[in-house]
Amino acid sequence: MSIHYRFATLSDSTLVLNWRNEPSVRRNSRNETEIPIDEHKSWFAGRVNNFGTEPIFIFSNEGTDVGFTRLDSIDSDKGLFEVSIAVASSMRGKGYGSTMLKMTLESAQLLPGAYEIQATVRADNFVSLKLFETFGFKVFSSSEEFVNLRLVISEQFSD
Repeated sequence: MSIHYRFATLSDSTLVLNWRNEPSVRRNSRNETEIPIDEHKSWFAGRVNNFGTEPIFIFSNEGTDVGFTRLDSIDSDKGLFEVSIAVASSMRGKGYGSTMLKMTLESAQLLPGAYEIQATVRADNFVSLKLFETFGFKVFSSSEEFVNLRLVISEQFSD
């Protein structure tokens, strides 16, 4: 596997929207509704200008786009970010999610003031829960619907 990533650009807007609106991705999101294209385009246009502080990464393998990750600032004063990940439906089960998360966490260390990465996962999404736990994320709260995990990145990547 020769996976590479790059910062998203405006030309990736439709690609990201299609991945986000894919039924199984919506089913595993906090917001399960399909996002309208105009709403997404407006959000995405503002967001790609913040790649230095809130990056969206597009991952590809041998020229084929396989998914994206996103780091959202939750509290910049505390260095808290939330990670989101989506793998193209045709690429699932091939190890891309693990590689994408690893590369995203390594990149998160370079964000100004980054301290902790959080993830919110549906309680019945066992594949994602296992993925995050494999990288050292620990549960800090949960409900019937969601599990909230966190990783102090300075502890994870200090060797």
